[in-house]
Amino acid sequence: MTPQQYCDLLLYIEENNGWGANMYKTIEKHRVAVKYVDACFDSRDGRVWRISLRNGGNEGRTFQINSEEDIKRIYAFLDTERSH
Repeated sequence: MTPQQYCDLLLYIEENNGWGANMYKTIEKHRVAVKYVDACFDSRDGRVWRISLRNGGNEGRTFQINSEEDIKRIYAFLDTERSH
């Protein structure tokens, strides 16, 4: 994942899955809420290779990124409707 793709992902999370000003929209859509995003950046190749998404408690999900398909899996996870 390039740094630009990472920035795009952060903006997407803030708009669609964030805990901030859009929290009520996240709840209304029954989407997974993300409070913290942790990334591992490798300065040798300039890529983000792992991302962890956490909701503030112990719950979270970690994604290892080796391909564009892995990035699509992150967005698919974020777009999944959660049970209420």
